[in-house]
Amino acid sequence: MIQSQAVLIAIGINCEGHRQVLAIELANRDSHSSWREFLLAFKQGGLRGVEFVVSDDHAGLKKAISEVLPKAAWQRCYVHS
Repeated sequence: MIQSQAVLIAIGINCEGHRQVLAIELANRDSHSSWREFLLAFKQGGLRGVEFVVSDDHAGLKKAISEVLPKAAWQRCYVHS
């Protein structure tokens, strides 16, 4: 049986500009609750100092970012414009 699932991906960029895949996770849907849990797992794992987040304009993702990373600036991804 084939099921549709969302793939949640986080990529970080350090101060030297090096990119690294931080996590890839399957979720039942691309929803606020899925993104919130995904981001909270990072915080519980010690994530700190996030200054800037780039994502698509998904309302649930944006809400999760503002809740979990309230001090981070947000920008819409130009590729997803």
